[in-house]
Amino acid sequence: MKLFDVVLIGDFRFPGGTSVATAHEIRALAGAGMSIGLLQSNSEILRLPRPMHPLIRACVTNDQAVVIPTDEKNVEAKLCFLHNPLVFTTHPKSMPKLRFGRSILVAHQSHTDRNGLPYYDAAQVHAICEQVTGGQVAWAPISPVVRLNLKETAPAIPLLNADWHNIVFPEEWAKDRATPLKPHAVIGRHGRADKDKWPATRREILTVYPDDPNIEVRLLGTGDYLQRVMGKFPENWTTYRFGQMEPQQFLKTIDFFLYYHHPDLVEAFGRTVIEACASGAVAILPPHFETTFGEAAIYRPAEEAVETALELHGNWQRFQRQSKRASRLIAELHGPTHHVAFVRRLLGNPSLGKITADSSGRQSNMIKKEIPMKAVSSIHLANPAFDVVIVADMRSPGDVGLRISHEIRIQHAHGFKTALVHVPSGRTKARAVRGEIHACVRDGMAQVLTPSDSVSAKLIVIHGP
Repeated sequence: MKLFDVVLIGDFRFPGGTSVATAHEIRALAGAGMSIGLLQSNSEILRLPRPMHPLIRACVTNDQAVVIPTDEKNVEAKLCFLHNPLVFTTHPKSMPKLRFGRSILVAHQSHTDRNGLPYYDAAQVHAICEQVTGGQVAWAPISPVVRLNLKETAPAIPLLNADWHNIVFPEEWAKDRATPLKPHAVIGRHGRADKDKWPATRREILTVYPDDPNIEVRLLGTGDYLQRVMGKFPENWTTYRFGQMEPQQFLKTIDFFLYYHHPDLVEAFGRTVIEACASGAVAILPPHFETTFGEAAIYRPAEEAVETALELHGNWQRFQRQSKRASRLIAELHGPTHHVAFVRRLLGNPSLGKITADSSGRQSNMIKKEIPMKAVSSIHLANPAFDVVIVADMRSPGDVGLRISHEIRIQHAHGFKTALVHVPSGRTKARAVRGEIHACVRDGMAQVLTPSDSVSAKLIVIHGP
């Protein structure tokens, strides 16, 4: 019998973000002293023979994980993580007898695209995962985007209260950004060459990655699709096919990371964004990414992206402020320490992963698109004992609201119990709590008190005036 702290089940041949994320998670957990087993499950997507992803293979070579033969008789672990719903659209052909204390499917992929067309059958995937593990399975969305998509299109799927955060090792990506790389702006992006990773038309592509001799465009991840759409590439473009250069090295050659994709794509996360931010490049993204990356990026419609990059290139102090802010947030929310703490709480504190759907499959009343102010100030907790109490107008616009949400997430990641006291101010006209703060409450990262509660806490933080 094989015994592990954590067993990962997935298709470890995937060439993109899922495998890169998995390799980073293995390194983080192994570095924390956890034993890790890998069970390969071939997906229907990769039909041709393909080797294990080199980063995951390196983890095995370095004794950070063990590949479990599929003919092993019995495997036990405290935790099982099944990676990516697309792997489990069909039942694996061969698996050992498995016994897990807890099983979680990491939802790297949204359920449907923007037109409502499904990438997979969520109910079928869920049933297969429970058959494979022999027990109940909860889903962990990798972003608020995936969570909302699942809630709206597959409401019977049980979700963890907390999202799964992809991680990087920030020190491996960091670059000094004391000065611009060149007298002119250098913009670019890296990622897979798939059609859905690019804007839909040649005109839209050139809006973000312009044919302009005064701007240098560097692209890692070009391929046949982009070549067909563009014909001849502009002379100010420097292009590399996917895999031709390591992303760490590539990101050191650009100052601005601009990522705009096909309008039909529901981007589940965007691992390349946290890699770019960790490198110190300033990320400029479409506005819909704000719920995922918060203050780590700048959000503009496509037609304003290049202009924004030029403005920052001309004001390097502003560039540096944004670069440093993003690097700090990525280290706090997407560094290995965050992931290890998350997994340790799953191992020792079942309340973190409490399922938000009841037995009938309906979403519980705590899940709402926004919390009316009346509801926020009427919840009473019988035993208010907290590490941190935050007192503020939870409707606060701009940086204040974002700062509060980031404080909650960081405190939660380090195991601190946080409470919120909403004190309305006359300056704020909004009626609803900031979405970012509501998401923290919804995900079990903070609890809500009324101003009349008797509160005991180690630290009280007041956001004023």
